Amino acid sequence: MNRPLVSVCIPAYNAVARVKACLESLLRQNYEALELIIVNDCSTDDTLALVQTLLQSETAINVVLENNTANCGPDYTRRRCAELAKGEYLAFVDADDYVDANYIAALMDKALETNADIVDAPYWEETDLQQTRHNAYAATGKSYLEDALRDNIAHLWGKLIRRQLFLSAVAPLTERFDYLEDRLAILQLCHAAGKISSVSDTAYHYHRASQSLSAEKNEYHFHCLMLFWDRQETLLREWGEWERYAALCRKIQMQDKVALMHYCHRSVVCRSFADLFGRGKLSDLKGLSCGLFLTGVLVYFRCWHLLAYYRSQTISE
Repeated sequence: MNRPLVSVCIPAYNAVARVKACLESLLRQNYEALELIIVNDCSTDDTLALVQTLLQSETAINVVLENNTANCGPDYTRRRCAELAKGEYLAFVDADDYVDANYIAALMDKALETNADIVDAPYWEETDLQQTRHNAYAATGKSYLEDALRDNIAHLWGKLIRRQLFLSAVAPLTERFDYLEDRLAILQLCHAAGKISSVSDTAYHYHRASQSLSAEKNEYHFHCLMLFWDRQETLLREWGEWERYAALCRKIQMQDKVALMHYCHRSVVCRSFADLFGRGKLSDLKGLSCGLFLTGVLVYFRCWHLLAYYRSQTISE
């Protein structure tokens, strides 16, 4: 039986330390109807050269390797992968992640069994210190759109997605932002998808690096969050769904703000104490006072946002 072609889309940027493990896991797949689409987003390290070396003798599967003419960000690079792809389904895999050997086969079997537009897989979140397993999407009885708004369906990686659905449903960003851009794409996919299924017998392995785009929160992340909220509201209004989900969106926005404030201020405090200890100035009372002050600011802002959130919930109830 002819199996549908799956295009594995790999947007790559400065992934020289881990791209070898990523590609090796994909070349070990027990699913044969496979092609690799790799778009290098102008890496400043040796990612492109390493990929070329690793794949120069590969003849078993089709490999498409393209280099962006400028650094365009993950949204553009993923879309470029999808445009170059020829498969019926897409599987996005970040260049610093890897997958189990039966990953594509398990997802494809479920897609064929259920005629699904999207199939979700569980994933392992891996750091240098620990591994945490996250289950695949489980239907809640609510709409796919509401589940996406609640972030129950997250990330473009870890999924098999019908290519035509992705190209028709996910609009290119009019303004670049590199944080939450995949959450916006998932929102559009879940609005358009007819069927979403999941598997449990394979896994995606997500590497959380300390220096990744999403690891350390700062002012740029607030900017992206504002852009995401604006675009989300625009889409919901276009779909005629804003009145239905406005209250839920405002509740989630408050939760996002509290979480982001926590991460940002925690990051500032940690850096201040790390600098203080790293310089060996434990006797520097001025530096220590600064660190304690920042800790107080963190506690104050977190408590203030939590209080505002719970007040809003009391009023709404």
